[in-house]
Amino acid sequence: MRLFNEQIKNEFVITNYRQALQRDFGLTNGYIRVIFDFSRFFDRHEVLPNIPMSIYFELTIKKKKLDRIARFEDEKNKLLELAKTDVIPKREYYRQKLADMVERVKR
Repeated sequence: MRLFNEQIKNEFVITNYRQALQRDFGLTNGYIRVIFDFSRFFDRHEVLPNIPMSIYFELTIKKKKLDRIARFEDEKNKLLELAKTDVIPKREYYRQKLADMVERVKR
């Protein structure tokens, strides 16, 4: 049994998660932001093994612009449908497709 005045010593370090990722894995602030955003924009069941993270990241990076033209959810759903047929675009093609979509609507 412990006495009231007995000191209990708990030692732990509270760290800034972003700083720890930068230090331990050499990630940039921009990349860390995309990782955190990705976790907010996609539910667990929407992360499929046949969709490369680079494709998810391209969509995540363009989210704000796609939201402005009300296309993010549509594009996300299209991507998930493509995954069912296992026909996933290459990253560079997908990046350009998203950029063209945003540009077309801006005009």
